[in-house]
Order: sequence, then C-alpha cells, then structure tokens
Amino acid sequence: PLASGMVSLAEQAFAEKRFVDTAYFEPFYLKEFVATVAKNKIIPTT
Repeated sequence: PLASGMVSLAEQAFAEKRFVDTAYFEPFYLKEFVATVAKNKIIPTT
C-alpha cells in the first residue's frame, strides 16, 4: 500500500484521538521468527 492511500485513515484516527503507544507496539508478521546460530563458512574453526 502507498502512503498516500493511508492519509484519510490517519486523519480519521487523529480526529477520533485513536493513538498507538509506540513503546509497546508489536508489529504483525506473517511468519514466526526463528533464531538460528550463524555458521562461518569462510574461517575454519580449529
């Protein structure tokens, strides 16, 4: 979505005083985060 298409939604939320506390905002991701250990393939470990 383009930012220009969100102007009316932002103006409406501002007029209704619907604000989001960005300190506790959690983004919605489609996939779960999976942490992995990096493998260094350039420098061999001894």
